[in-house]
Amino acid sequence: MFGHRSSGEDQVQPHRATLPKLSFPKFYGENPRIWVDKCCDYFRIFNIPSYMWTSTASLHMEDNAAKWLQTYKLKHGLGDWNSFVHAVEQKFGAYDYMKAVGELLSLKQVDTIEAYIQSFEAAQFQVSMFNSGYDDMFFTSHFVNGLKDEIRGVV
Repeated sequence: MFGHRSSGEDQVQPHRATLPKLSFPKFYGENPRIWVDKCCDYFRIFNIPSYMWTSTASLHMEDNAAKWLQTYKLKHGLGDWNSFVHAVEQKFGAYDYMKAVGELLSLKQVDTIEAYIQSFEAAQFQVSMFNSGYDDMFFTSHFVNGLKDEIRGVV
């Protein structure tokens, strides 16, 4: 009857959080560290067993990364997660690091200070993602060197 509870309804049921629907991150060959980090977050959130990590991640490689994967699998198989991540970072990450350092060292202010700050921070984050050994003095000196002459003289 309406308003009447059966004895089973009085028992407290453990609350299970509903997980959000999240798409697995795709990898196109850029920023492998970010992709790997997102993969690990996904595996943790959805409690994916570690033996499935490599095959799950490999299914989400696209374009040039997927072509590289085919060659890699022929030579090495998929292997374990750590070996796979190392191979991905060797193939796709080394260039990203060199490119980021080059961009940071050659960056010059050509527009507003706000635009320069935004560009510099993007380059700084990209470099730091691969090498956290650079200190604030390194970044500060390169930031100041990239400023327009009239601003650099004041700083």
